[in-house]
Order: sequence, then structure tokens, then C-alpha cells
Amino acid sequence: VWPLYWDDHAIDQQIVEQIKNSSADITPSKFSTEVGKRLQMNNIRDIKFDDIATVSTQDGLQVTKKYEVRKNFMLNIDIVLTFEKSFDKRSVESK
Repeated sequence: VWPLYWDDHAIDQQIVEQIKNSSADITPSKFSTEVGKRLQMNNIRDIKFDDIATVSTQDGLQVTKKYEVRKNFMLNIDIVLTFEKSFDKRSVESK
């Protein structure tokens, strides 16, 4: 289970870094493409950014990440991990 939390932490870091480095006029598709490249460089290949997050530019850049991972624990028992987090340009830049 620990690698899943580590991957989620890495995803959060890449989203924050891309938000910091993005211009004010970036499109949602360009943002998604850039974060997808960052995830591939960090060896996170089993999760596609477009499948786990939505990007909006209505009130500034906003990213909402929400996904779940289901892993077999034993026999017919599964562990379901749910990851949710929202990011926006103003809160990221204020940190």
C-alpha cells in the first residue's frame, strides 16, 4: 500500500510545480499534457493524468484530482484507496 501513497505524493508535487511554472494564459489541455510528461519522467506510468484530474481556467488555474486504486488484499478482500485534492494557482503561489 505504501507505494500508492508515495505515487500520490509525487503526483501532488508535480501538479504544484507545474502550477508554479505555468503562465496565466495556459490552456487546460496544455497543462494536462505537461503534467503527464512530468509523471512519465518520475516513473508514474500506470496512472494517466487525464483520467484522475480535471483542469479549469474559469477563475484562474484550478486542478481537482480525484481517483481510487483497488488492490487485492487476500482471497476476495480488496483494499480501496481514495485520493482527492484540489489545487488553485492563488493558494499554491501564496505558500
